[in-house]
Amino acid sequence: MIDVLQKLEDELNDFDSIFEDTFDNDELSISIENSVLSECLKNQVTIQLRWEQIYRHICWIMHCAEDETERLFSIAFKELMSDSYKKLQVSEAKTYALSDHEVVKSKKILNRAKLLKGNTEGVLDSIKTRGYVLKNVCDVVINDKENYVI
Repeated sequence: MIDVLQKLEDELNDFDSIFEDTFDNDELSISIENSVLSECLKNQVTIQLRWEQIYRHICWIMHCAEDETERLFSIAFKELMSDSYKKLQVSEAKTYALSDHEVVKSKKILNRAKLLKGNTEGVLDSIKTRGYVLKNVCDVVINDKENYVI
């Protein structure tokens, strides 16, 4: 049987490595200060595409973690409600199901995925903002017909 939680944890570890490596490689390219405009424009599309792919990947991992958390919660809840030795109210069963070891582990994985998604979103937003700034600078340069170094 495949341990889905372990697979998700492995996916997050791999993603974390990809995130760090890509960020380290792109960090200097993202800044446009003292850069030649034509070079910034050349690498904007490449950088933005790369980070949009990374963002989609973490969203997929996060959705898988959400689905697994819901599945594990349902299993725990169903077991508690079907236990003929215990007569639990629905609210009690939900509370107990939320404290199930597998559900707690799954929620930790989900929270880590949410954190990494937020970090990725921040980088992607910065890159998109960089694109808008470059467009505005291009408009100024075209209007003034001069070659500027930003």
